[in-house]
Amino acid sequence: MFVVAITDVGGIEWIYGPFDTREQAQKWKDDACIHLGETARVKSVIHPNPK
Repeated sequence: MFVVAITDVGGIEWIYGPFDTREQAQKWKDDACIHLGETARVKSVIHPNPK
């Protein structure tokens, strides 16, 4: 399981997921960054979900 963490321009980290595979998380992150812009792309990370 993986989660996507995106830090917005105000410095707040938002966690999305969990996704079953890293590929699903990457696709969601790529799609989200199209809408959120380049700042989100730079400040987004995929993490393994610890649970």
